[in-house]
Amino acid sequence: MRWNEQSRVFRIYFAFILALSLPAGVYSFIAQPSEFSLGWASLTFASLFVATINLRLPKISSVISMGDVFVILSLLYFGSGPALVTYWIDTTVGLLSDVLRKHGTNLRGKILPHRFLFNLSCCALSIYAMELSRRAMEHLFGETPSLPVF
Repeated sequence: MRWNEQSRVFRIYFAFILALSLPAGVYSFIAQPSEFSLGWASLTFASLFVATINLRLPKISSVISMGDVFVILSLLYFGSGPALVTYWIDTTVGLLSDVLRKHGTNLRGKILPHRFLFNLSCCALSIYAMELSRRAMEHLFGETPSLPVF
C-alpha cells in the first residue's frame, strides 16, 4: 500500500518507531568504541552474498537470515556502530534483490520509501536491543570471552 493509502493508526505507529530509532541509531555509534577496519569491511562484503539466504526451522515457525549472523558477528567484534551499518547494507541488498526478483529491472514505483525507512529504523532498534543485552551479560558475567571466529 502506498503512503497515502495507509491508515491513521499506521502513520502514528510509523512515526513512533521512527522517533525511537533516531536516538537508538545515535547511541549505536557512541555506545562503545567502533572499529571500521579492514576486517569489518571484509565481513560486511561477505555478508552481501548471503544477505538473502534464509534458514527455515521446521519445528518452530522461525526464520534465521544468514545476514543476521554476520550482523551479530559484527556487533561482537567491531561494535554497535559497524554492526548497524552492516545491518543497513544487508537490509538494502535484501530489499533490492527481492524487488529485482519480483519485478525485474522495472523498479519505478516498486520500492516503497516508507517501508524501506521503517526497515532501516527497525535495524537501529534491533542493534540497540542487542547492544544493551550484550552489556547486561558483561555486567552479570564479567568480560566477554574471546571469540575464536577471526
